[in-house]
Amino acid sequence: MRVQHAVAAPEIPLYQSGYLTPQRPPRRRMQHTIVAPETPIYQLGYLGQEASQIVGASAAPAAAATTAEISAAAEASGAAYGAWAGPIGAGVGAVIGIIAGLLGKHALRAKQARNENSAVNIGVSGFDSDLKQIQQAFKSGQISAQDAIQAIEQTAMPGYWTVVTPQIQPGRNGCNSGASCPPDTSAQGVQPCHGNIGAACCVGCYQLEPSITGPSGVLAALSGQSQSKGGPYTADIHIVAGSSYGASTRGAYTLDFTPSVAPASSISSGLTSLFSPSATGPGGGSSLLPLLLIASLAWMAIR
Repeated sequence: MRVQHAVAAPEIPLYQSGYLTPQRPPRRRMQHTIVAPETPIYQLGYLGQEASQIVGASAAPAAAATTAEISAAAEASGAAYGAWAGPIGAGVGAVIGIIAGLLGKHALRAKQARNENSAVNIGVSGFDSDLKQIQQAFKSGQISAQDAIQAIEQTAMPGYWTVVTPQIQPGRNGCNSGASCPPDTSAQGVQPCHGNIGAACCVGCYQLEPSITGPSGVLAALSGQSQSKGGPYTADIHIVAGSSYGASTRGAYTLDFTPSVAPASSISSGLTSLFSPSATGPGGGSSLLPLLLIASLAWMAIR
């Protein structure tokens, strides 16, 4: 409810009233009405949000909220605040929201695993889901290639290891949860997945990780340097072999990371070409520069 507050103010501005002189003109008090909300402004919220929502969001970490709750709030509000901040802020908000949302899903998947093989199946499914969500955001123009690389590095493989590590059987974590994968010796006819390299290490080190960091992996494709047969923007996602213990087979597939818009370098080179001598008119010189000169002279004449 709005209430009326009366403020007394002089009719003549103070700067015209003189300074410490008895000859100051007489002042007549006038009543000016100012409309102010009854509720203090600091309690009205920010950007359309209720104060309780803002306080609740900031208090969630202090109250030891679950990762899922934090990620849901970040995914919902990160992009919204980013959009309010403009195009650059929108991109930042989008990638923060994506990363937070995926990290929350990793925590939920880890709770669903019951043993190492089920954890591998869940981890691979989450890995594929992460890649496809980031690829779709990149292709739709929500995030840049650099944002996509950041999201991949912070979610895809970390998410897999988050799911499988708690379920790795004793004596089978020779890869130290992906931190120290032994060299891949399969090309020499010796399978590295034996001894202390169990299912989780085998899939993570030799089937998923190369899909990210290999010469035809996701990071190479986002940089336009993939060696895939599909082209420099194609990522080859390796097959995941199943096992008789319950790990499922997942076929190989590809992801397209062709930019949806021209890179900044192409745009700048295109603008540069407009001013180059190659953009010639009937007189043999640049046809654009005379127009710019005429426009400048006309603008100066009307000032």
